[in-house]
Amino acid sequence: MKRIIISALLACVPLLAFAQLPPYQARQAQLLKQQLGLNDAQVAQVFDIQSKTAQQLRADRVHARLLQAEIQEALLPQTVDQPKVDGLVDQAAQTRADMQKALIGARIQLRSIMGDQSFQVYTRLLRDRYRMRAGFFGAPGGPAERPNRARPDHTNRFSPNHSGFGGGTGAPSAPGPRAMAP
Repeated sequence: MKRIIISALLACVPLLAFAQLPPYQARQAQLLKQQLGLNDAQVAQVFDIQSKTAQQLRADRVHARLLQAEIQEALLPQTVDQPKVDGLVDQAAQTRADMQKALIGARIQLRSIMGDQSFQVYTRLLRDRYRMRAGFFGAPGGPAERPNRARPDHTNRFSPNHSGFGGGTGAPSAPGPRAMAP
């Protein structure tokens, strides 16, 4: 009897862990389970990798911004200390390399948890989510819905009817100087 109660409690532990997730993570956990076929332990590993990678990238971005500010400050004096600037540039490059390594490391870990096919589906889902969030290409708030502020007539210079030189039809609106000359 005690074994049944203990095993029932152990079976509920993953459910309790996901019951306390924020709504976004609960939806993502459900998506990972349904579309990728991951179990609760794998979903927990995915969330752990995501959070650790996000924390590291956040810290590296802050460090990169500070280094960029230090570089700008080092360039202000009349006589620039070239070795100091070179050192700061090297540190900034190392920070970018650390960020790239963190992203690649997370990718390798996620791929080992999910498998190749599920990882491809996962990356496609993430890409679609970020496109919708950023508003790319026809999504709400994307470039397709924003007027072109640089062009007062709001024409799209990439449309098939655009000549690239002002008008929108591709055909000249008035004869050019060569057409008028005898």
